[in-house]
Amino acid sequence: MRKNWIYLFAMILMLIAINYIGRTPEESEAKVQPEVSATGGAGVQADSETKEEFNTIEEAKRNVNFDINIPSFLLKEYARGKVFIAPGQIIEIHFYGSNNQIIFRTGQGLGNISGDYTLYENEENIECRELTVKAKGNDGAFSLIYFTAADLKYAMSFEKPVERQEVIDIVDNFSDELSLKEGGE
Repeated sequence: MRKNWIYLFAMILMLIAINYIGRTPEESEAKVQPEVSATGGAGVQADSETKEEFNTIEEAKRNVNFDINIPSFLLKEYARGKVFIAPGQIIEIHFYGSNNQIIFRTGQGLGNISGDYTLYENEENIECRELTVKAKGNDGAFSLIYFTAADLKYAMSFEKPVERQEVIDIVDNFSDELSLKEGGE
């Protein structure tokens, strides 16, 4: 019985070796998902052919079955770029500012709706009032945050990573805005 396991193990090793013979170095390297950039640049794995583009946020709002809540700081401090509806009724809006570029997404999807599948070094849950925010990034700063509030999913991808306190400030302020909206004030 032990000999059979040794032969099986040897065959598996041989198949792995045969699989890599004749490959170029680029083919042999592990394929890592490209980094999602808020600029829509070359690093973005954009599935734009599956997204529907709209001229305005209002136009996109008419094509989904939920109310779109956008943090006021994005509307006040950033220029709006492209507006999309991604598969699964997810609104994606690109915002451009002098200090950062942000992709904002909201929808009723499951889990992480960011579209960012980068493998980050750090992943942290940050408590912001009643919300738990999943933050991902490298070198102590975060390039991606996502959370659920008022039965909707939210995600923000930052071209220039943000510090922990900035994440807290963004989500706390947005949480206040959502509370005011729900309270009718």
